[in-house]
Amino acid sequence: MPLETGAHLLTHLPSDSTFSPPPRWHPVHTVYGGAHLFSAQTPRKLGSLAMKALQEYAPEPPALAEAMVMSLETARLVWPLLKKRLEERPVEDYRIDFEDGYGVRSEEEEDHHAWGVGQTLAAALQEEGLPPRVGIRVRALTRQTGLRSLRTLDLVLTRLLSEAGRLPEGFVVTLPKVEDVEAPRVLIEALEHLEVALKLPVGSIAVELMVESPKGLDPQLVRAALQATKGRCLAIHFGANDFLTACGVGPAEQGLGHPLCDFARAMLHLGVAGQSVRLVDGTTTVLPIPPHRGPESGQDQLLQNRRAMHEAWQRHALDIRRGLLQGFHQGWDLHPAQLVSRFAVIQAWFLEGADIVMTRLNNFLETSAQATRVGTAFDDAATGRALLSHVLRGLDCGAWDEVEIRKRTGLGREQLMATSFSELLARRLD
Repeated sequence: MPLETGAHLLTHLPSDSTFSPPPRWHPVHTVYGGAHLFSAQTPRKLGSLAMKALQEYAPEPPALAEAMVMSLETARLVWPLLKKRLEERPVEDYRIDFEDGYGVRSEEEEDHHAWGVGQTLAAALQEEGLPPRVGIRVRALTRQTGLRSLRTLDLVLTRLLSEAGRLPEGFVVTLPKVEDVEAPRVLIEALEHLEVALKLPVGSIAVELMVESPKGLDPQLVRAALQATKGRCLAIHFGANDFLTACGVGPAEQGLGHPLCDFARAMLHLGVAGQSVRLVDGTTTVLPIPPHRGPESGQDQLLQNRRAMHEAWQRHALDIRRGLLQGFHQGWDLHPAQLVSRFAVIQAWFLEGADIVMTRLNNFLETSAQATRVGTAFDDAATGRALLSHVLRGLDCGAWDEVEIRKRTGLGREQLMATSFSELLARRLD
């Protein structure tokens, strides 16, 4: 039978299949803190402590260059951008932790803290004191801790909604230690019941899943777990320490730079392939804490403090760069001074590659998505999508501003957020 039009053969193909829309705003980190420590002032306090660490241990570009293992030229560009970010938005995503960062508590004590967290979230929401993203991490949904986890979730949300009448924008529930499909399924069922009871639209509460064991890395399991969340899952977090412990790696050898972590990150990429889900790296557990404190510290002690801070920042910086190289653009932070290294390294990452990225993207757009060659880089539509996402992330982290991007590529934020490549080209020509 002749193929007259062939239209019926194309019905299952995606439209504009060589390009997908760029990611919306994503945080560069998730800051974790125990639920018993959370207050409405916590995000602001973390920013103040981070700024204090910058001023004391990297008060000028040369010190920043030494601490973050970057060139002096880059440090001179980064330092004012870093200071501005710490002043304006030091915490992008905060997770109130009822799991490892909270510890084992009595039922009464956790009830008290869960109820208090709901009240504090409501007060901070009404005062506009929350970061752009916020949420809670509950306990694992296992036979041992599952009921406790669901009760805490219920108490936090019930108090929050009763006090504020609404959720914070971007509110998320993080589920740890996912090793099967049943745990995310139970969580989603619980959220559906809570949303009905609290008069929220079904689907209002987003979730994130944490993979912390070799079993949880199975790409088929990851895909099935994502499917069980019914489209609510925003990110997969990698719990490196539990994973390495399960692999038999001793505490002294554990860290994000371990080869097994490289393997785990690659496996997680396979699991989320084709999904609009972020991948979030684990934490650097060597914290930037000075060994000596107090005004009575002598010159030798001050030097030891500086050395300890710089060594911890260097360790964090190496871990962040390793994650960026492997496509993990977000990671955990546990200490306020880690905000300094987080933003400094990420801003440097984008600044150092600005010229080639801007040139490649601009040339790619000029040729209307046809393959183009700039130097030794050969770009096609898939690479164009990656370049566009890179520019958006550089804009969001404060490394670039919209005026510079528009000057170099002809694109503003509205054009960058186009839903397809064809739409992007049309907007650019307007």
